[in-house]
Amino acid sequence: MEKVPLPVLIYDGECEFCVRWVKRVTSKLRVEIRREPFQNAVVLEQFGVKREDAEKAVQWIDESGVRFQGAEAVFQVLLLHRSNGMQEFAKIGLTKPMLRLAETVYRSIERNRGWALKVDRFFFGASR
Repeated sequence: MEKVPLPVLIYDGECEFCVRWVKRVTSKLRVEIRREPFQNAVVLEQFGVKREDAEKAVQWIDESGVRFQGAEAVFQVLLLHRSNGMQEFAKIGLTKPMLRLAETVYRSIERNRGWALKVDRFFFGASR
């Protein structure tokens, strides 16, 4: 795959929980990234992402064109966080045993986005 000008995070732009998470996390990264909702068919085509894959999980395409999805994508993005603690958390999350557990948690959140949004609002407020 060709080199990507900026890494891109493809997410569900119609999911309020997803939009809130993307805004919150990407505002704290040490590098600039591109954020695109999967509802933008041009982006899916540009990066060769099937809509079905994007509907199931966030997609991360790094600067070399490698694609990650789900919990692994989340941890890859967190590696770019300004906080050293968050970077270390991401490294631990990318280990095989933790990644398996994280993927289970990710799938649970994916199936219960309304509940996840309520929890998010409780901890981070309604306006984020």
